[in-house]
Amino acid sequence: MIRLAHRLAAPLAAAVLAVALQLPGAPARAAGSEGGAAETTRAPTPAGASPYGDYLAGVVAEQLRDNGAAADFYLRSLKGDPGNNALLERTFLLLAVEGRFADARPLAEKVAARAPQHQLARLVLTVDALRGGAFETAEAELEFVGRRGPARIAEPLMRAWLAAEAGEVGAVQDALGGLEGLERLTSRLAVHEGLIQEKLGDEAAALAAMTEAADDTSVTSFWLLRVAKNFFLRHGDSARAEAIAEAFAERSDSASLVALMRRGLEPAAPVPAPLIDSTAKGVATVLFDLAQILSSEESSDGPLFYAHLALWLDPGLEEARVLIGELLQRQGRPVAAIEAYRAIPADSPYHWSVGLRIAGELEGLERDEQAAALLRELAGARPDRFEPWFELGNLHRADERFEEAAEAYDAAVARLTPERTPWTLFYFRGIAYERTDQWDKAEADFNRALELEPDQPYVLNYLAYSWIEQDRNLDEAQKMLERAVAARPDDGYIVDSLGWVYYRLQQYQEAVETLEKAIQLKPQDPVINDHLGDAYWRTGRKREARVQWRRALSLDPEAEEIPKIERKLDSGLPAEPQNI
Repeated sequence: MIRLAHRLAAPLAAAVLAVALQLPGAPARAAGSEGGAAETTRAPTPAGASPYGDYLAGVVAEQLRDNGAAADFYLRSLKGDPGNNALLERTFLLLAVEGRFADARPLAEKVAARAPQHQLARLVLTVDALRGGAFETAEAELEFVGRRGPARIAEPLMRAWLAAEAGEVGAVQDALGGLEGLERLTSRLAVHEGLIQEKLGDEAAALAAMTEAADDTSVTSFWLLRVAKNFFLRHGDSARAEAIAEAFAERSDSASLVALMRRGLEPAAPVPAPLIDSTAKGVATVLFDLAQILSSEESSDGPLFYAHLALWLDPGLEEARVLIGELLQRQGRPVAAIEAYRAIPADSPYHWSVGLRIAGELEGLERDEQAAALLRELAGARPDRFEPWFELGNLHRADERFEEAAEAYDAAVARLTPERTPWTLFYFRGIAYERTDQWDKAEADFNRALELEPDQPYVLNYLAYSWIEQDRNLDEAQKMLERAVAARPDDGYIVDSLGWVYYRLQQYQEAVETLEKAIQLKPQDPVINDHLGDAYWRTGRKREARVQWRRALSLDPEAEEIPKIERKLDSGLPAEPQNI
């Protein structure tokens, strides 16, 4: 078997607000968040536990990113210590960020009573009023929200929606005037303005705003563009609706979203119903879009708060569920992410695509059999899609089950279309073929990957290194690796490959210089240390060569390499270079 195990892995815009939501007291980086297993823990309350004990248990649970358990402990602690304002606010915030508004709402009233300008508590109370159709109450609560931080966007738009609901033209214009100074978001905000003007009955103003949004390619939000497309279809402008869909298709790499965006564009299709047909849904879209804008703030819980708030107001806003799942994935909370994705109904257009994400999270939790079963189910549900077989191949490849990986990749390739032919599929299948001693097939796949992605450094490296190990095409391998290093000068494995081809071509001084750079980049790699030892020996630096070989032995090399290195330590290299 060609020794390439250390080279198997290959690494594969929304506007941002200047001020992101910050939750006081939240850990900046939760311990144990990477694995996600901690969030499955639900520690029972010991008999006779005190409020302080519950509080400490909540702190520990929160540090482990088990926010559900933390909220439960804090709630119990708060019952025993109801006058603790800091605990009250922390419990409210945590419940709100987790979307547990049945518990958060009564706490919001208490927080607002003690701190009337508490923005997040007032937003919860505003949304609660909207859910019940109490528009006047919602407007009164909104008075306390202010325009600090993310509410710089939310408050004017929410106020404009409430004014449109009341038919107050002047109040709508005054509220929209509060968006001045947000030029970077002008076209994005135009979608919201168009919906508000349509609610108000000003079709000309609605059309002007939607046209501005449709003509600006910087608007990348799938949901906003879908809303805009829906507007033009309802107003008889199918050409502009189709243009929105096609422009999105050019920018998106998601076949599922592209298909959904294009749906309903046939001339014979009936006029669709409005996607936003109420003030509540309009405000939910405002909150959801704010969550999207904030979602690039990786360490912030703000996007989760606004996404959950939008979903509480409009439970049918499935896009918010998708975003919540994405945010939980980003936070390293796979169990919670799976739970969020599984809440998406089976008849949802997103159900199939989030199934792929669930499978990925199951794999991360080392539930490989469950992941594999789900991927096969997804493959059966959509015979036109290659992705489930591709992901199943990746799962088997990660487990070094290369024969099964190759079979899965074969099934994926059989489903490819000219529009959807990723280079990674051929690259990964080539690896599976190479690892099962099917070199002719592997080489063909590596070359196919390079046809699709010329000068792709990882493919160049894998193919060239394979040739080096086979002692063939060395001159071509050198050229390929020089291109690969130019593209990835900080990748120790690729730099090592270039040094090794210099060695095989008996360019020993170049080999030493290049391999020394590789060692600086990957000092703990046994193969690179072994290679550098060989190069030192050929340049007469025999003492240093033995130092490198001893180091290579100390770094847990592959079992088959150990006796080879030991022989070199005993006897050095033969007089003439040979394949080692």
